Amino acid sequence: MNDDDVCDPNASKSPIIPVDSQESAGESETEESLDPALVFDRNPDDLSDSPDTPTTESGTTLILPGVKRTLYVPPPLPPDDLMSSDDEDQVKDSKGKKGNKSSGSGKKSKASFRRGVGRPKAKKPKRWSGAGALEEYGEYSLKDIPMAARPQPDCIHRGKHSYTVKTAVRDPGDEMREVLVDVLLRAKAYYVKKAAPTGRCGQITWKKFGGPKAAWSVTMDQARCGGVP
Repeated sequence: MNDDDVCDPNASKSPIIPVDSQESAGESETEESLDPALVFDRNPDDLSDSPDTPTTESGTTLILPGVKRTLYVPPPLPPDDLMSSDDEDQVKDSKGKKGNKSSGSGKKSKASFRRGVGRPKAKKPKRWSGAGALEEYGEYSLKDIPMAARPQPDCIHRGKHSYTVKTAVRDPGDEMREVLVDVLLRAKAYYVKKAAPTGRCGQITWKKFGGPKAAWSVTMDQARCGGVP
């Protein structure tokens, strides 16, 4: 009998099992207790060397003890405000819908009813003064207009460009009545607005004159003849 054939007398009682068979037996027992949907059929050594190794947020690979398989944990998606258009398209294609946007990004501002915003404010009518009128309209002079016919600052809805003439005239029936005439100064031209005594109520006629003297003379002529233009 050779020295190689000599062995321990107790060795016959415990048969020798190859190492590969022991690993396969332990692997089969562990696989039964795991959910097959959470286990990859890949070698953990290959996964650790691969750049696509699934990692957790801390960057470590999850390897189950006693099993040559790795549990895949998908990496977290970046916030919506940091995602590029390519990432959004990828999420849309994979999930079938676009990622949720941050709250408040799609809100519309309410329509404003302040329609006067951005428009120049209307100038308020200033009180009439002879010096101001001569300074603004130097080529015309109001000295030929009687004081009663000059602009009246205390009248409502009257600006410095208008003045009212109120005279008493005698109509063909020898009855005295009053005629109101407004003389307006606009664009360096004088206009006469007269309330006609005949015709429909509120009938108004306008005429343009080259200066205050011409406007006043025509106004008085209209008053003398009954106010008819």
